[in-house]
Amino acid sequence: MFRSNLYSHRTILIALSLSALIGACGSDDDSNGPNTPGSGPLWAITTQVFGTGGKANSYIVVTDTLDAATPLSLDNAVELPGRSLGVGRAAGGAVFATGDESAVLTRYQIDSAALTKGDSISFAGQGLTRIGEYGSQFYFVSGSKAYFFDPQTLQIILWNPSAMTITDTIDLAELTEADTVVAFSQSPILRQNDALIMLVGWRGADNLSIVSKAGVVVLDVTDDSVQIATDDRCGYVRDGVLGSDGKLYMATEAYGTAVHRLDASAAPKPCLLRFDIENRQFDAAFHVELESLVGGAAAGSLIAGPSSGAYLRVLDENLATIDNTTHPRSLASQAAWQWYDLALGDTVTATAHDGLPAGAGSVIVLDAGDREVIPEFAPDFSLTEFRVVDSGAIGDVTLEVPGLVFSLVQLR
Repeated sequence: MFRSNLYSHRTILIALSLSALIGACGSDDDSNGPNTPGSGPLWAITTQVFGTGGKANSYIVVTDTLDAATPLSLDNAVELPGRSLGVGRAAGGAVFATGDESAVLTRYQIDSAALTKGDSISFAGQGLTRIGEYGSQFYFVSGSKAYFFDPQTLQIILWNPSAMTITDTIDLAELTEADTVVAFSQSPILRQNDALIMLVGWRGADNLSIVSKAGVVVLDVTDDSVQIATDDRCGYVRDGVLGSDGKLYMATEAYGTAVHRLDASAAPKPCLLRFDIENRQFDAAFHVELESLVGGAAAGSLIAGPSSGAYLRVLDENLATIDNTTHPRSLASQAAWQWYDLALGDTVTATAHDGLPAGAGSVIVLDAGDREVIPEFAPDFSLTEFRVVDSGAIGDVTLEVPGLVFSLVQLR
């Protein structure tokens, strides 16, 4: 098996451990799918497969195991065009497919171990032409209420997964910055009681610079009101971990770190900030430059670890290939970033984590119900390995899937 997690140019970001950060998506009792026969867990994995000439199709495959000695077969999978995502409510009995070729979502309901195509809903009336971001921008409160955070139109779209109707929109124009690209976190949305928390970063329109600004959007699911807080001490702060003190620790994602490593004048120093969820404000007294924790090395991306700690990615210059043509996305995606354990609190410390291979600085974590998995991509983008994250501890590879996996939904 390969041990590289080189990411494609479309893959960014890190993610939070769902068991540590959020309640199950949609804790309400109503369902967005039928009662399904059979027993035991089922998952829907959506994977992108490149064909001749670089053209991509995606496939949704249903599996009853995430532990297998042979690669998962795509026989009998649902085929979709382009780069598609499969999103849904945990154990809700359905997966909603969408992607970068339209602004349409289509529901596929599970019947035994097969998916049946159902109704569709279009977001085109809200100004969208495509949904090409990450599954983490969807949040399912219940079978009849869900949100989609859209960075292109700067709004939150409320929709009903059961009726497949749009119910409202929430304006996020306050996030507008001239000549920039707004990037929501690819990490699963943090839920604390009735509050959903989305992290926001800004990069220059040229994708070669980072704005010195961090943002947090707090959405109340009871009345759909929104509060936005910002901080200008560092940029591209799109990763967050809940500490044992109940505070949200937020770090620059590896892409922002890569921009700074290649051109220090194009980005602020990567840093760690702290956010008070209850009071909806940044801690003005807390600011840690990440390089100060690791002997001056380039560091970024935050992943939830055991005991309310975290993992940090640190660039190993001995493994990296850097010259005057290197793009930040390429550097963030190189299999040259080591794992470090990060102890959070008023005093933050970082310690090298032995026993794990170097990988990409930008990573994704997918919720698998009783655990999480990190998808690691083959250098030629032909295969994805699932690395287990159990109780916050990163472990072994358990499954291989053809193509590039960006989304996973537990059907039951």
